[in-house]
Amino acid sequence: MSAPRCTNAEAEARLTQTIDWLIRGYGRRDILRMASDAWGVGERQIENYLTRAYTYLREENEKEREELTALGIAQRDHLYRLALDTLDSLDPEDRAPFISAARAILTDRDRLRALYATDRASLARAGLDKALAEAGLAASAEELRAILAAGASSRAERGLDDDTRDDGAEYVTIPGTDDTDDEV
Repeated sequence: MSAPRCTNAEAEARLTQTIDWLIRGYGRRDILRMASDAWGVGERQIENYLTRAYTYLREENEKEREELTALGIAQRDHLYRLALDTLDSLDPEDRAPFISAARAILTDRDRLRALYATDRASLARAGLDKALAEAGLAASAEELRAILAAGASSRAERGLDDDTRDDGAEYVTIPGTDDTDDEV
């Protein structure tokens, strides 16, 4: 005869406890032992709790990442507006630091948005295995990595570095600054 099933409330409490054990750094073996002792359940059921716990943590982390990215972009937009508002009240000879700050804010914001080719490539490489596995294409990861590498080689052959845009945008020096990475 099998043990009676736990209630939904008990299952949620067990899941919460499993998540807590993972956060505290307990390994799989420790969790198997502690859960078996505490709940009187078998390894398969504990593995189910572990799977659910990892899924929960992964989903929460992804939600938080999206929220933090959106917040970071909004904060940078605000700082950019403050820098521009300050520029209006300054004499031309005092503007250089604020122009540099505004440019740095925009660059940082755009990196958060992954608008630069190098950032997109880094994100693509980081998420490649996950995306391929989800699409059932895990066997072709090396082929896609080769394609990404070929794109980087092609940029190098054309004389483009990480700071050069593919669209041919010209860069000019802003009066009062030493930087040359602003588009016209």
